[in-house]
Amino acid sequence: MDSNWQNNLSSDENNDQPSTSQNFGADEVMLKAKNQWNAHSEELLLLFLVERIEDVKKLKKRGITAKNVKGKLWNDATVMLRSYNYVFNAKKCAIKYKELIQNEKKG
Repeated sequence: MDSNWQNNLSSDENNDQPSTSQNFGADEVMLKAKNQWNAHSEELLLLFLVERIEDVKKLKKRGITAKNVKGKLWNDATVMLRSYNYVFNAKKCAIKYKELIQNEKKG
């Protein structure tokens, strides 16, 4: 039985495509990693916000203008991040933006 396992392992190593059993664990880890902020996802969010600077300025205002902008801005951010396989909802994007602003003020 051990030799079969070793044979399967060595055949998988020679194959360009990973086996399904190897892929399952990697996909699970990758999904978890894509749901956590890292330097790349933060940079993508910031670049997106720079492109939408007029909307970001409206966030600082209160009232209907800010409410109208918030939903669309953060939903658009989630769509952009998903195009890079990052999965965050609008609320998480808004929270990360606030954290980044607070860290910038401290630093």
